[in-house]
Formats: sequence, C-alpha cells, structure tokens
Amino acid sequence: MELLPPFLWGMDPLFHVPLQLMICQIKKLIRIPDLDGIYRHHSHTVRTTEIMGMIQRVQRKTSSIVYALDDGTGVMQCIIWIPDEYKMIQNTSLVPGLKTFELGQVVRVTGCPGEYRGEIQLTVQPGDVSLCSDPNDETVFRLQVLNMEKVYTNAVKLPPHIRDQATFEQASQSTKSAVDKQHPTKTTLFNAIRDWVSNRKGEEFTFMELDDDPVIRDLAMTMASQKSDHPVLESSRALRLVAGAVQDLIREGSIEVRDRENMVLGARAHPEALSQVEAEVVELDRETWIQQVSKQIIELDDTSDDD
Repeated sequence: MELLPPFLWGMDPLFHVPLQLMICQIKKLIRIPDLDGIYRHHSHTVRTTEIMGMIQRVQRKTSSIVYALDDGTGVMQCIIWIPDEYKMIQNTSLVPGLKTFELGQVVRVTGCPGEYRGEIQLTVQPGDVSLCSDPNDETVFRLQVLNMEKVYTNAVKLPPHIRDQATFEQASQSTKSAVDKQHPTKTTLFNAIRDWVSNRKGEEFTFMELDDDPVIRDLAMTMASQKSDHPVLESSRALRLVAGAVQDLIREGSIEVRDRENMVLGARAHPEALSQVEAEVVELDRETWIQQVSKQIIELDDTSDDD
C-alpha cells in the first residue's frame, strides 16, 4: 500500500498516537529515507509505538537506563536518557516522572523507534514506562494488537477535495523533479549521490563506480556544460563536481573511506561529522582521486582511439 506524501501525514489519525505492536513487528518496520526516527507500518507513518513485555535485563548508567524487554516474539532495547541536570545525582528517584523497575517485572512502554548499530531500539521519556500488576494485562494487550492490526492494514481514506489537492501537489513535485534534471544544481547532484550510496545498503564501492553511474554522470555533465562548451573541460569539471559532492558526504559522515589507495568507499551505518583534521585528509583524497580518475579516463580514451 502506498504511503501518503509527507504534507498529508497529519491527515492520518494514527500519525498522532502510538501504534500498539509486538516487538517482532517493530523490528520489521520500514525506515523512511532521509528522516530519522520515522518509519512505516503498512501505509501508515510510525513515530511512536507501545509495547508490553517482561524486563529481561537492566543496565543503569550515568546518562541513561536501558531495559531489555521480552514479549515472547523478540527482545527490544528501551533506553531512557537522564536529563543533564540530574546526571550527577545517584538517586534516580529524584528525576521527575522517572520510576525504576526490576528484572522479571512486566511493564508497558511507549517510545520512539530509532536505529543504533543497525538495530531498532526505543527511546523512552521518563514517565512513559508503567508497571503492569494484573496477570491478564499481557493477554489483553496481545488481543488489542491483533484487533488494531485490522485497522493498520486499512489505507487512509481522504476526503475528495484533499485527495485532489494531493494529486496536484504530487504533480507539482514531479514537475520540479523534471526541472531539476534539466537544470540540476549541486544540491540535486548531492542528493542523487546520497540516494545511490543508500541503495548500496552498506556494500563497498569505488569512487570510479560511483562516477560511472549514468544518472550521476548525466547530472554532472549537464551542470558542467552550463559553465563550458569544451568537451574536455566539461568532463574535467563534471569529475570535480562528483568528487566535491562525495567529499561533502564524507565530511558529514554519511560515507567513509575504507581504502584510500584504491578509492574504496562505503556507507556509514551511523553518520557522524568529521573533525577538522579528518576533513583536511578528505580534501587531499579528493585531489588525489581526481588525478587518478582523470588518468584512467585519458588511458581509456587512448585505447579507444587505437581501436
């Protein structure tokens, strides 16, 4: 089922409430690209979820409390961050709304899904964990999940005038995409490279592979042709545009360098901006790679002429 466009997410009543799910369902949620902490379940956008289970492990740190919750379908890490002003206080009972729980207790948790080291976990606010004292609570919750799944599988029904407006907005977005392809900007190229990298799903790739992608190459050449009408200069400028966009992605931490000599790159599971020293090394990499790729292109052109 198709997901609503972002500007209509608020029209979905389920967007404003936590979805009651089993842990196995949360682990299968589909992440929406470029939006941290936003997932989809069927045709509905998920921001918060509600689960119930038995505490399997408790890990108390200075800055957080982590509960490992088991509901019989899986185990979920639920992390509660301690506010900065209370981090140095040993007695966590002084934190407003925060209650501590012990191993073996059954609790109901409401939290926001997010990824850490490739695994989905829930980030929970103090006060969003409550103890279940009734032995029937888990059974009742499972029945609620089964009943709500019938609701989740239904697509959102929009009023006709809203649906027509959505169609118009989507058409406008398609027109904008077409314009971007005809008159691409650095942002267009940057986003295209980011999408290409994310589709690799963590696989290693070389700078040459990325530069050879038809979509990226066409965007870069179109941008280069706007500044020059000389084929050699266009090719060189297009190469520099791609290298510059890759450098920006490395700087922001979305891409990491895995083999400098062979220009091997890879997507980082947890993007983190580079330090100034690391950024300077990336700048040197870019110039080196441009020279290496330019040399390979010249060698390929010479080979073609000989044939």
